Amino acid sequence: MILCGLIVVYALAAQLVINAVDYRGATAVYGYAKYTSMLLVVSFGIGGAVHLAKIGLIEREPRPSRRLYRDFREHFLTQDRFVSVMLPLLFLPLFVPAFLNFKSMIPTIQPFAWDEILMRVDRALHFGVDPWRITHALAPSPWISYVINILYNMWFMLIWAFAFYFVIRSNRPADRFQYLITLLLCWILLGTVLATVFSSAGPCYYGRVVAGADPYMALMARLQDGDRDLMAVSGNVRIWALQVQETLWGLYASGNASSVGGISAFPSLHVSLSTLMALGAWRLSRPLGWTMAVYAAAIMFGSVHLGWHYAIDGYASIAGTFAIWHGVGWAMHRYGLDDAPVLPVA
Repeated sequence: MILCGLIVVYALAAQLVINAVDYRGATAVYGYAKYTSMLLVVSFGIGGAVHLAKIGLIEREPRPSRRLYRDFREHFLTQDRFVSVMLPLLFLPLFVPAFLNFKSMIPTIQPFAWDEILMRVDRALHFGVDPWRITHALAPSPWISYVINILYNMWFMLIWAFAFYFVIRSNRPADRFQYLITLLLCWILLGTVLATVFSSAGPCYYGRVVAGADPYMALMARLQDGDRDLMAVSGNVRIWALQVQETLWGLYASGNASSVGGISAFPSLHVSLSTLMALGAWRLSRPLGWTMAVYAAAIMFGSVHLGWHYAIDGYASIAGTFAIWHGVGWAMHRYGLDDAPVLPVA
């Protein structure tokens, strides 16, 4: 119920802020409720198919369909499991539009004001060198940029897959609770509160929000040159980040940013939630933990390489995510929420 309570309070807060600032571009709940519901149905379908294959092909269950129904009923439809598993999923359609509205309202509440400071912090931390110059020196080929872009685009589906797994499949209630509460708090504290306080657009938009010379013009020109080189080989191979960045700016300029969540650089939710996936994966298995740690490092690298973020955005996100993760763990221990028994896997 704590999860559902957090979602409801966050959604109500979003509506209060929308009313307070008279924001006219808000995303309606029902629109994203439809898409979220479709995603849930697809996820349950895939999960059911995987479980059916497991019990039929590996466990050699003589009646796999009947076993699948029994497992679903016992895992989701008992009173305690319905409250702990199904309710958070049913409340998701409230959370998604609330976050998108909050993010799109950031420039209204606090106009982009931190980009120049973040740029200077980046240079100071990297001995006077812009971090993107380091990433492009290490990975100069546009084909590497292409691969990084693919990894970056995988982020949402991985976030959803990990969250869905921890909601429905983890046989450790304490791990499930810690992961999901941390997930919500990262969106709320890092992606909403800190993102508003340190309102910034990011390197790819630096020249549009800061007067004077644009230190990232060379970065964007390099990416565009690489994009053209890739297109010369195949029209389907692109550095898609460039098109997405232009689309996001067009939506922001037209006042329709809430449909995709608006523009925000500091801190980086891509890096934050990739770090969280690594922390959660580490609880499941060491090989998976190392794999997701490498993925998180690739997202940190790519966030700078593709012009989305300043390096400090990612560093702050990693620190913030660790702080929230361990803070939730401490609170669970303090209030006896970390001693839930290990449940048998259905």
